[in-house]
Amino acid sequence: MSLKILNSLTGEKESFTPLTAGHVRMYVCGVTVYDSAHLGHCRFLLTFDVIYRYLRFRGLDVTYVRNFTDVDDKIIRRAQEEQVSCDAITERYIAEFERDSEALGLLKPTLEPRATGLPAERSLHAFLPNATRREAEAPPVQVANFGRCVLLCRIAPRDFGAGAARVLGHYAPVQ
Repeated sequence: MSLKILNSLTGEKESFTPLTAGHVRMYVCGVTVYDSAHLGHCRFLLTFDVIYRYLRFRGLDVTYVRNFTDVDDKIIRRAQEEQVSCDAITERYIAEFERDSEALGLLKPTLEPRATGLPAERSLHAFLPNATRREAEAPPVQVANFGRCVLLCRIAPRDFGAGAARVLGHYAPVQ
């Protein structure tokens, strides 16, 4: 029996075949460390832990990378509220996250890079080699243009533009 996964682009279930025979590279966006983990975090953590274990069980060599987002407006805001450094906030919640993950019995990923520890050109570009960036017309918001990757979010490219991040969510800069 082969592993079937949903192709987000086509909406079809497909047999999973590693890009490199015998080796799987799995990148999972981790948590933004500004507060304690919640049930939603547990859901994605358990899901990818099961996938990681299953792939290893099937005899595949798995490089599992899950990042920590350690720079974000929410972290800055929390640091300002508590009158501490951003590092104090991120270190506290990374340590708490690691304790929670251990309590859940999760396997540690192969790598756990921090957003601030990767040069910008190596972060997304390492995983999406055709990615290009452009600065939006209304700084400081940046909009990424990832070509076909934009199709995965099911938002028409015409809806992206200056200020799109402010419209789409909680990414407005701290004032």
